[in-house]
Amino acid sequence: MWMQRKNTALVCAAVCMLALAGCTGTRPFVQRGGKEKAEHAPASEEKGVSAKLFRLDETDVDSLLTPVVRLSLFRMNVDLYEQFFWDDSIPFPLSLYSIFHETPDGYAEETGTIIAEKTPEGDIQYVLERALLKMNPDGSIWWQVHHTTIHRSVLYEVLVSERGVPLRIRSTHPDTGERVEAAFELGEELFSSRKEGNEDRFFERLEQRRKTELAEERAFLFRSPEIIGEERVSVEAGKYSCVHVRDILPEDDLVVDYWIGQKVPGHVVKILYRTSNGSSQGEVELVKVGSRYEPRFGTLR
Repeated sequence: MWMQRKNTALVCAAVCMLALAGCTGTRPFVQRGGKEKAEHAPASEEKGVSAKLFRLDETDVDSLLTPVVRLSLFRMNVDLYEQFFWDDSIPFPLSLYSIFHETPDGYAEETGTIIAEKTPEGDIQYVLERALLKMNPDGSIWWQVHHTTIHRSVLYEVLVSERGVPLRIRSTHPDTGERVEAAFELGEELFSSRKEGNEDRFFERLEQRRKTELAEERAFLFRSPEIIGEERVSVEAGKYSCVHVRDILPEDDLVVDYWIGQKVPGHVVKILYRTSNGSSQGEVELVKVGSRYEPRFGTLR
């Protein structure tokens, strides 16, 4: 459950369970109880997987929590998407650049994940489904993103360069419902800078914006996160070896626990919010890792 920008109180709202398209298999949301407690994995369970996912004494907490920052940017990305179609808003492609910057995040071609934000009662409040559709020979990547919130459902496919610059988007216009494909002005600026020999300068400016955005998001999300240790945690999608990180936000009376899996696409396995007295305030959980994802707007080019 992500904290709201204008009101840091966490919002608990129940919504109907949604069947998401784009991924084979059964319905992703099956309510299960008694799965919140993480357990330390016996050494025998780690054999053949990875006895040490991270060297904890060498792990940088900021780097470890970067996938959490990306997830938070995705959460804001829904409103930016609609603004882009209404007024060609530049924050949307800039946000995409920060999200997809130089990393497939552990995804292979045609694989995807579904991650859900749940209220303390277990109701679904927000769902993010994302998949890597295709890796092109030039290093560019086609991604498919499906947001489902209380108020809307947004599906788009975006082509990003090898360094994460958004080049093209395919989607449905939020007003007309028509399928549209458009080039991002940011991508056109990249191509122009290459022709003019100014690509380094282009990325220098872009990186300044990205680092500022990430720094602001980190300052909003985290206070003094600390690594607790390596654990195996059970979620809807299965059981995964993770690094457990804990942060305390005293101004909101929140204790936030993060479980990050290096071998898991997207890396965020679970986030648990609770008050200082242990009362649950909701959670974010990986509910499915899927395969055989296909484009929804025609053949990829």
